[in-house]
Amino acid sequence: MANELTITLSGNDGAVSVTALTEALENTIQVLRSLEAQYGLEETIRWEVVRASMQSPLTLTIAANVRAMKSRKASGQVLDTYVGGLRDVFAGAVRPPQFDDDSLEAVRKLATQVQREQTKLTIQTTAANQLVLTDADNTLAQNVSRMIAETKGRSPQSRHEVGTIEGNLEVVSTHQGDSFSVWEHLTGYKVECQATPSQLEQAKQLLRHRVAVLGRITYKGRKPVSLKVESIRRLRAKDELPQPSTIGKINLTGGVASEDFVREGRDAK
Repeated sequence: MANELTITLSGNDGAVSVTALTEALENTIQVLRSLEAQYGLEETIRWEVVRASMQSPLTLTIAANVRAMKSRKASGQVLDTYVGGLRDVFAGAVRPPQFDDDSLEAVRKLATQVQREQTKLTIQTTAANQLVLTDADNTLAQNVSRMIAETKGRSPQSRHEVGTIEGNLEVVSTHQGDSFSVWEHLTGYKVECQATPSQLEQAKQLLRHRVAVLGRITYKGRKPVSLKVESIRRLRAKDELPQPSTIGKINLTGGVASEDFVREGRDAK
């Protein structure tokens, strides 16, 4: 299983622009981040440049800095899925199931950038697992456009926004990354919350309690499906909230008889 990804760029005249380098790296990372969400690993992967060659062709090798063996295995799955998915798209096969519209759009930008900058781009995890793009071939961009068009309107679109989910915290898990599940109050939807180790310990203390979880929420259509946790706080249970019987009478007239209060309001107009 792969543990590194190498990006190689070369220009027709031997030179590579800074724009070509930065866009190739940015679009690659965008796809990797999207794939990380499939494995619940957004909090545990930090992609780092482990090797670089500034001579032509320009080469960058990135790898995941991970702390746990299971995370290292999953990061290898992310890399293999990325290159394998690119190969499927290039071959005109069916849309890779792990690639959402955001991922495909990043792939299209990658292919468009190769043509615009007139470069040759090689993405590989091993010598046997690689994809080569050149400015003379528009196959990848065309296939991406077709795949997005074919699924538009037929399947929920992913979107992301920062917000808060309120509900009951009922499951804590360490399978393929630290996470806990919250059942949202208003909809009853289960939302998987990707957490750091310290946040997971906090979640353990809040098991079976009402909580408010702040973070980056991923939606499929209007349905929240996952959340990258920024903070967790406990909410009061229903029996801890003020009850109608304990509120007492509410004095709206300031001690004035109700008929006098209404008359004074009418005369003041």
